[in-house]
Amino acid sequence: MNVTGIGSHNTYYYNVDTKRLQSSETGEENEFCRWFNGDLSSEQLSDSINGYDSHIKNNLENMFYMYNDELKADVFRPSKNGNLCEISVDVLDAERVDCAINGQTIFHAKQVVDYNQEEIHTMKYAGPYKTHTAKAYNRADNSINIAVGDRYELQNGYQIAVRDDWIEVIGYSRGETAYDPELESLIGGLNDLIRFADQQWTSGSISDESMPILLSFLRRLGVDTSREFIINDTKCELVNGRISEVGNAYGAPSSIYQKAIARYEEWLYQPVNKKHFEL
Repeated sequence: MNVTGIGSHNTYYYNVDTKRLQSSETGEENEFCRWFNGDLSSEQLSDSINGYDSHIKNNLENMFYMYNDELKADVFRPSKNGNLCEISVDVLDAERVDCAINGQTIFHAKQVVDYNQEEIHTMKYAGPYKTHTAKAYNRADNSINIAVGDRYELQNGYQIAVRDDWIEVIGYSRGETAYDPELESLIGGLNDLIRFADQQWTSGSISDESMPILLSFLRRLGVDTSREFIINDTKCELVNGRISEVGNAYGAPSSIYQKAIARYEEWLYQPVNKKHFEL
């Protein structure tokens, strides 16, 4: 039996009369089917059944549950030998599985990746900024660093200084000077932008109120925000007027997500019988 993993395409047959899953049209049931049908426990499985199989099993169970008896009459229409529905499953990646009945994909499943305590702590509390290497704007790749120790002159006579984990505006004192809401928005927004660019937070942490002044600030530094640009080695783009990480649909900084997904993929290849593996 082939080991299930990313890219696997598995085909089964559901017998609408016996309500059992088969591995062939002639009625054979392989180890996975006997496990799915309840004839084998997880502890009785061989090492060839792994976490990806568990993912498939759970999603098939969810699909059967979602299509209740009334709907099954329409969805699970036999197309093979009078009483069989062909069910195919594609493992797209560690998170996503597609299920099709008689060639029509009807169920898209996504498993949420777990983050460890260190990763969760980073995304909640961040800590000091990570970028300490100054780098002026580079037109060739539309990149710049906003690093600890950098200073920027503002048009109102103030200076911004990037400290270890906060933004100082030199010459601006809330107690001595009239409150400047635009400057306050830049201070908060720049902190959030650095956290995002340093892969500590997502771009969702940057408020809508701060976004226009941040874009203006970046453009004054030379950054062309009408195309892809790079801040602190993070590839960025504007999506609906907001700074976003290119290709990031994870809900977490990509560097944190990539570590978590690599750990998850390794875990999924482990045999089900070696541990409690209910996903």
